[in-house]
Amino acid sequence: MQELVDTLLKLNLSISSSESFTGGLFASKLTSFPGVSLIFKGSIVAYQNNIKENVLGIDKNIILENGVISKEIAIEMARNTQKLFDSDICVSFTGNAGPNYLESKPVGLWFLGILYKNVAYVYEFHSKGSRSRIRKFAVKKASQIIVDIIRKHSYSNVL
Repeated sequence: MQELVDTLLKLNLSISSSESFTGGLFASKLTSFPGVSLIFKGSIVAYQNNIKENVLGIDKNIILENGVISKEIAIEMARNTQKLFDSDICVSFTGNAGPNYLESKPVGLWFLGILYKNVAYVYEFHSKGSRSRIRKFAVKKASQIIVDIIRKHSYSNVL
C-alpha cells in the first residue's frame, strides 16, 4: 500500500473506492498513511444491493442478470463511483468472502474493478482462506495492480 500512496502522491493522481465485500478495508488501509488526504477523495461502502442501486446508480437489471458478484457489477461500481468523486482512479471490490455460497457463487470468488481515467480493467479471483484473509488479500492485490496500471500508462519514464 505504501508504494501505491507514494506513486499517487508523486504523480498527483486522485483515487476513490467503492467497496462491497471488503467493507471499507481498502479505504481504511489507504487512510492510515500521512499525506493521503492530498489524493484520496473518498469511498462508498455499498454492502447491500439497494445501496448499489440507489447510491451508486447501478441498474437493477444488471444486478438481476449478473448478480452482484460479477465483473459487470465491479466495473459499474468503479465507473459510477469515479463519476461521483471525480477521481483519476477508482477501485471497486465485489465478492464473497464467506462463510457460505452467495448467489450460488463460491466463497473466495471476487472481482476487482479499476478505472484509470477512462480506461476500465476488471479482474476475477478465486481466493482461499478465512474471511479476513480473503479480504486482506483483495486489498493488497488491488494496490499492486493499481501501481502496475499507473506504470503502464506512465510508460515508466515518470516513475
